[in-house]
Amino acid sequence: MVDGTGRCGISSAGDRLPYGPVSATPLGRGVFSPVGGRSAMLCSKCRTDAAATAEGLCQACSVGTVDITPPGPWAGGVLRSPVGISYAVVALLCLVVATDLFSLVAAVGLRNLTATAYSDTDLEQATSLMDTAGVTQGIAQLATLFVFLGWFQRARNNAGVFAPDLQRRGAGWATGGWFVPFGNLYIPRAITADIWAASRRDPYGTGKQEPHTVVNAWWTAWLATNLINPVAGRQYASADTPDAFRAGADVFVLGGILDIVAALLAIVVVRRLTRMQNAKAAHRRSGSRRRPRCEPARGVRAHTSLGSRRSQQGALQAEFQVAGM
Repeated sequence: MVDGTGRCGISSAGDRLPYGPVSATPLGRGVFSPVGGRSAMLCSKCRTDAAATAEGLCQACSVGTVDITPPGPWAGGVLRSPVGISYAVVALLCLVVATDLFSLVAAVGLRNLTATAYSDTDLEQATSLMDTAGVTQGIAQLATLFVFLGWFQRARNNAGVFAPDLQRRGAGWATGGWFVPFGNLYIPRAITADIWAASRRDPYGTGKQEPHTVVNAWWTAWLATNLINPVAGRQYASADTPDAFRAGADVFVLGGILDIVAALLAIVVVRRLTRMQNAKAAHRRSGSRRRPRCEPARGVRAHTSLGSRRSQQGALQAEFQVAGM
């Protein structure tokens, strides 16, 4: 307990210790107990206070200790850097944009061809180019999906350390939610919003300084793309007249534009969330969130052992295990 003067003094029974002419030794778990002026055998458990029982334990260890480490997500948990894998995700999303542009060129070429007189050879070449564009798109999107899910899962795990109470679904939903029929239309977006909220500088604030507008824009474009592309595919597959080929190409062009927009917005989301989490972890490592040191009462000399300092540092560790950072 910290009293009004900012001084710590908790006994095992929860009462404040008298701030008299005694020395106080801070235990590793934030408990202060009196140690007399004479030398005494150290407690066999904490090794920082004088033994007071026949079992060789100090008064605090024999009854129970009080943890004054402030509650919250920073008390524990493991953070992993999303920086390295985010580079791979961004590179693959750029590859998706490139294959979308290739598909747009093929679709526009087919549309222009069917607007004029053409031969069977010309049509075969145009449709072959469309098929090649479709295959390259599928490969790029599949590769991007797997790497993106790796980044997304890591970001969700970090959010569970930053603010676990803001996560409305378990960590497994970060991957599984994408494969739930109909649920994949809203579950990933909700998880992204939760990750965004936890990654803010103030997770419990209003969020006006760091709104997740880009998340909503990305998800809207992604939904539109997934609704239009199947329609374009069906129209193209069933086309057997110039007008039908032209109509299918038009839908392909619209789907390609939306896919490019969705990929570019996904890049923004990945970069913003990665930067937010990296800055939050760096802010934590700099010690700006470190618990204020308890000051002993006036006239009381505090003795802190090496083991105590190590224990206090260990209670506040929640840093990135940097992998490729």
